[in-house]
Amino acid sequence: MTGGGLRTVRAGPLGRARRVVGDRPVLVVTADRELRRRVTELGAEVAGPRTVRPG
Repeated sequence: MTGGGLRTVRAGPLGRARRVVGDRPVLVVTADRELRRRVTELGAEVAGPRTVRPG
């Protein structure tokens, strides 16, 4: 999904990460600690799900 400079890429059916290649900053929203660790090592920024959907 794309809109206003924002591109949303959903994980696969088993919740596995998908690689997004490019030179723009990447923000991953997840509560998964292992995924957080892996994407941070690759240079992505990480936020928890409550930052985009309060509750």
